[in-house]
Amino acid sequence: QIREAPGVAFLGIPNLAVTALRQRIGRWPDNGAGQLTPFTQLLLSADGSAAEAMRTLSGADLLDNLDELDRATTNELKAAEQLAWAIKELMADLAADATATLSNRLRTLLGRQLAPLEAARLAGQLPQDTLALAQAQWFPDLQQELSLHRSSKPLALAEGETNAASATRHQALDTSSLPLFSQNRFGWYRTNCQILYRPAAHADEFFRSWLDLSVSASLRGAQDPISPDAFASLRRLSNAIAKPESPGRCAKCHSTEIKPPLTPSPLAPREVAGMKADAINWHPFRPEPDQHTFTKFSHQAHFSLIGSNGCVTCHGFKRPAETNLASVGTPASPSVPTPISNFAPVQKDVCARCHTGQQAGDSCLQCHDYHIGKFKPTLPLPAQNLKMTTAQVK
Repeated sequence: QIREAPGVAFLGIPNLAVTALRQRIGRWPDNGAGQLTPFTQLLLSADGSAAEAMRTLSGADLLDNLDELDRATTNELKAAEQLAWAIKELMADLAADATATLSNRLRTLLGRQLAPLEAARLAGQLPQDTLALAQAQWFPDLQQELSLHRSSKPLALAEGETNAASATRHQALDTSSLPLFSQNRFGWYRTNCQILYRPAAHADEFFRSWLDLSVSASLRGAQDPISPDAFASLRRLSNAIAKPESPGRCAKCHSTEIKPPLTPSPLAPREVAGMKADAINWHPFRPEPDQHTFTKFSHQAHFSLIGSNGCVTCHGFKRPAETNLASVGTPASPSVPTPISNFAPVQKDVCARCHTGQQAGDSCLQCHDYHIGKFKPTLPLPAQNLKMTTAQVK
């Protein structure tokens, strides 16, 4: 599943090849990506003028259709111009220091300082030279244009010159070191006007860090509201990473649910300690060590029996009327304390197929305990016995 997916777009330069904007936004790539990526929208939300421009374009159904600006009104074209310069400012900041840019913009959005380790994980070891070379290819005159724009001076784009024609003046730029996509490439790569990330294996730290940050939006949204733009951008990002066809398919197995109050840690500042939060179940269920239930079961002991049907070897599915199949593979709603499974309860006759006197055994004690409740073992555990023996030797 990881190998089949081409990756998720982190940074994307949209297509703004509109005649009315050409003299107002400077040089712009002709082969834009079509629309802003959720990551790009999130980082732009930290810029007030960009957030305002995105609201204007979104209200006109143009934010996800920036290649249709020919039908835009004067006010909407002004918003597109604001957005274009905000994208250029973001590109310049990322090319200079990606980790610092992520940290500063997320601090504005979240209202808290990111711990250094958290910021590093969210940056995902994005190569700085990849960003610098991409910026040089997409916006070869970026620093000069930004300087002129900040000073409210006219841009130097010659009359009648197109973006493609202006790019020929920069043929000396060597972009061969910018990695392109191939079926065997993992990590960061670029294609046209996008920089993408492709996970290499299970438990990818970059995806996990962004998903953890995204679901925490419900915490701040309920207790200490962040801006609506930041909240919407984080939810959009979460849905993009967690959708069933996304690389890694994290949400296919890892559900989201309401967890007990947070405790302080390097990645959970003291200001959020004690608040309830949405959390992703990255680890399987582990019962309390002193809790003894009537029924005991180990999946590991049954793995050798699983055939090509996988989980369905033992588990049946609920009928569509009993479950919301549209929610399968998507983050659970923050208002639902327990995730909804589309597995039907396992019936006793399923177990009885193998648990007979001639096959797996039919003793009640294979699956059930007499002593139930919460209590500590009367006899020391093996590790405790070893500790006591060592102490006696000393």
